[in-house]
Formats: sequence, structure tokens, C-alpha cells
Amino acid sequence: MRETLTRGLAAFLGASALLVSGAVQAGAAENTVEVCGFYTAGGHAYYKHCGTIPVGVYVDTWDDKNEWWYCAPVGDDRYLGPTSKISWASHQQAC
Repeated sequence: MRETLTRGLAAFLGASALLVSGAVQAGAAENTVEVCGFYTAGGHAYYKHCGTIPVGVYVDTWDDKNEWWYCAPVGDDRYLGPTSKISWASHQQAC
């Protein structure tokens, strides 16, 4: 009898753990947010254009000497350089 209860309890706890881990994973997937515009990750700078038309993106550097711009097509997610050189980026106008 005791062995049956122990097995039943183990099965119940195992099933409960699976349900909870599945709920946590489902919740994490639903909270994903798309990044648009300037962002950094791991010491690197990026610009993701989420608009509906191509735009000119101005890239600002910390030294204020080597700024540049480019025409970002719709959906472009571009690496700009290390954050030690890139300070910011923003769209300016349609191109």
C-alpha cells in the first residue's frame, strides 16, 4: 500500500512539474517584443527598421568625426559597429 502511494505521489509530482514548465515556456513566448530602431547587444550597436518605407538612418559616433548615413530598406536589421564607437542612430527622412 505504501509503495502504491509513493508511486502515485511521484507520478502526480512529475505531471505537475511538466504542466508548470510548459506554462512558463508558453508565457515566455507570448511576451516577445520586437525591437525597432537603435539597440545594443553584447557591446555591439544595431539599427532595425520596422517602418513601411525605406528611410535614411543617421549613425552618430562618440568622436563626432566619422558619422555616416545609409538608406535602410523595410525590415533591415543592420550591424553598425561596436558600442565603443557608435553612440546612437536614428531615421531622418524617406530615401
